[in-house]
Amino acid sequence: MASILYDKFGGKYGNFDDREKLILFSCVCMAQTATKIAYEASLSSFKGYNKDRLETFFGKGWDEEDYDNLSSSLGKINNFFNDSERLITFVDARGQKKNSKGIQLFREVRYDIPSERHQEHCLTDLNLIPIDPLTVCYVHKMPSVYLCGAPYEGANPRIYVNTPMLEANYPMDHKAESVLHELSHVLIDTVDKDAAGRVVYTRETCAMLAIIDPMQARKIADAWSFVIIDFLIRPNKRNDLFGENSTCTIL
Repeated sequence: MASILYDKFGGKYGNFDDREKLILFSCVCMAQTATKIAYEASLSSFKGYNKDRLETFFGKGWDEEDYDNLSSSLGKINNFFNDSERLITFVDARGQKKNSKGIQLFREVRYDIPSERHQEHCLTDLNLIPIDPLTVCYVHKMPSVYLCGAPYEGANPRIYVNTPMLEANYPMDHKAESVLHELSHVLIDTVDKDAAGRVVYTRETCAMLAIIDPMQARKIADAWSFVIIDFLIRPNKRNDLFGENSTCTIL
């Protein structure tokens, strides 16, 4: 399994307690299990599974090449979870505005050391824009992550965590969806917007895009998180689109 690290923002601010670390560890385990089930199902073109989940979030019109592409992407996520040399670092991004010093992400290209690609530097005399209180978590897609227009497969993501991700009343499957959403940005180059630049979050919005533009729908991070997690929690049921909010937020 990929290693999980817990870090302070800028190496100084915030600190996960043991309960919060257990929450984050548990949602990674759930995301890993769901990915394993989805990937294994894809190896048989989902024979014996309810394929409504694919059409709901990725649109209709599937052929063998589409299944192969889907299986390949699921394989990349599955391999990440199973690689003991890979890292997921959760960074405590809560309460940034309480600090006297400003904090920003230092975007340094480090092709030689993937685990040090994302660094936070504390700066003086900087007006800090605090994290949106509605943001659950986010990951930065940095220029150094991409080689030849594709995600850098050795990248070790740093996922920035806000208060909602750690609340006890926030469902664990939603937290696992958040992890899958952010990992998909780094591992399979997903996006959060449609071709017109509109943000596509929530099950309902993803399903609408799947009807209008199936090819673009298959690039949306939320859609991937919903498809994968449903293999675990809704193995043979039609997706319930309404009344469920996306867990994922900004890049």
